[in-house]
Amino acid sequence: MSSVVIGKVHTDDKGTIFRLNVFETQSDDSTNILDLSPGGTTAFIIFTNPSNEEFEFSATIIAPATSGIIEYINTDTTFFNDSSFWFYRARIDMTNTSFQSNDISFEVLDGQQ
Repeated sequence: MSSVVIGKVHTDDKGTIFRLNVFETQSDDSTNILDLSPGGTTAFIIFTNPSNEEFEFSATIIAPATSGIIEYINTDTTFFNDSSFWFYRARIDMTNTSFQSNDISFEVLDGQQ
């Protein structure tokens, strides 16, 4: 799973884009982009703050869904309230299965910077 945070993240931010490209790992350790188009597929991004509290948000599946890309845009200026290292990961729910990615770290900077 690859990821990108669009821009730097600050404690007073709103509109920061978090994007994940979801891959499926095969038994031979090769990877394929996960097709998110089957009906009933939902995506979430889970954030973990420095106090180890988890917060889950619905993510958007970016078209075409066969690209395996999900996205969350932060809409709350008070959410990133601790300037430190945070983590995020994807959770994908499909009709017959659910799985999560590994955590990805990012740094939240003080809003005054």
